Amino acid sequence: VELQAKWGGVVPALAQQAHMDAIDEVVDETLRKSGLRPDQLSGVAVTIGPGLSLCLKVGVLKAREVAYASKVPLIPVHHMEAHSLVARILTQSTREPSLSPSS
Repeated sequence: VELQAKWGGVVPALAQQAHMDAIDEVVDETLRKSGLRPDQLSGVAVTIGPGLSLCLKVGVLKAREVAYASKVPLIPVHHMEAHSLVARILTQSTREPSLSPSS
């Protein structure tokens, strides 16, 4: 958000670089917090679009690397569906957030 504010919006090349700078640490931290090693994975999910293609590419390349090294399937996920699923996981809801009645 700070990077976007400086330029008045998203600058694709800068957003891509920010993703590249963060991806290894994010994957390592996620594995650490889950208590899993890469060889214990049963699959690797990655968002494939719609979205900023330069940023999505960073995630896809890392996901392919992890899936290949772990010898597990790569699972493509619609970007907007991923946002919905994360909200569902974080709230531990059994309903789709997009279908929940408003309060």
